[in-house]
Amino acid sequence: MISRHIGLIAIAWLSTLLWTEAVNAALSPNTIVIDGIEVSDVGGLSELMKDGSKIYFGPGIFNTGFEINKNDVLVSGNQTHFKNAAIQGKAVFVVTGNNVTIESIECSEANVADNNGACVRQQGKNLILTDVYLHDSQQGVLQAGGSGSLTVKYSRFKNLGKSGRAHSIYANGDLLHISYSEFYDAKDQAHTIKSRSKKTLIEHSIISSGVGNDSRLIDISNGGELILKNTILHQGVNSVNGQLIGFGLEATGRNREHSIDIHDVIIIGDRARGNQFVLSNSKLPGFNSSIENSVFVGKFSDQQKYRGANNVFFLSRQAAGLTQDSLPTLDYLVVARSGLIK
Repeated sequence: MISRHIGLIAIAWLSTLLWTEAVNAALSPNTIVIDGIEVSDVGGLSELMKDGSKIYFGPGIFNTGFEINKNDVLVSGNQTHFKNAAIQGKAVFVVTGNNVTIESIECSEANVADNNGACVRQQGKNLILTDVYLHDSQQGVLQAGGSGSLTVKYSRFKNLGKSGRAHSIYANGDLLHISYSEFYDAKDQAHTIKSRSKKTLIEHSIISSGVGNDSRLIDISNGGELILKNTILHQGVNSVNGQLIGFGLEATGRNREHSIDIHDVIIIGDRARGNQFVLSNSKLPGFNSSIENSVFVGKFSDQQKYRGANNVFFLSRQAAGLTQDSLPTLDYLVVARSGLIK
């Protein structure tokens, strides 16, 4: 699911994925196996589940989701697509257990009556999503408050959002960690990533408005700690808000430190009405910000703030040596900073 833009997958993770895929590949289409027992009904999985259960899906389209109500559960697919499968008026996967892993699953058309339907709704603590493809739904992942960590890796999100209130990811825990993942075309004034987490770490990823009418690429609503590195940010021509990143723009009374650490990032602003890289709350207590070793392409109203610190600026894609409709790889950082672009 992951493109060439974000590099090679770690060997240890790939070995684990190949092992689980080998297990799933042995399954016939539309087959479900829980703890070595084949079952025919997705709806009955919650009753059969126990702590430590392993649930494998063969290839196929499934039209019913289920609640993951036990701890340390693995849900693994192989060409497995949950489509129009939301349950409880919430989500396709309602995760109430702790330490759950969902991997190699595709999910689309997660829609519910209150316009807040998600592919995954995290209500238990410490969820890991690996190699998932979530798309064309109201919301990708919705994390409830107090649910610990949300880890997303080697995954893809596309065409998600609803009415400015549902987003590709809406996090509300202690830690949101995104790595080696891609986000495209958030819609209907959604933020691509909206995080109320105490700490948000995004690395080795792509976040692009594409053709979507999104709001911001990243909105750290209540402040906290934002670390962004080795990532490509692209503000598209149809983005509604000018800011790529909002920080601490909502209630900030929560007990936390406030900081932004951004380095080794490619920032592309294509919005015709202008771009602003970061809009932050100037009244945040103890707030500090570091933005360095990055490349800016386009016109940014706040770019004077980031002069120096080994940042490089190009006023247009043409000046940066980039074609109009493509995104560079992270290797472009080295080329742009070397002065080799003519």
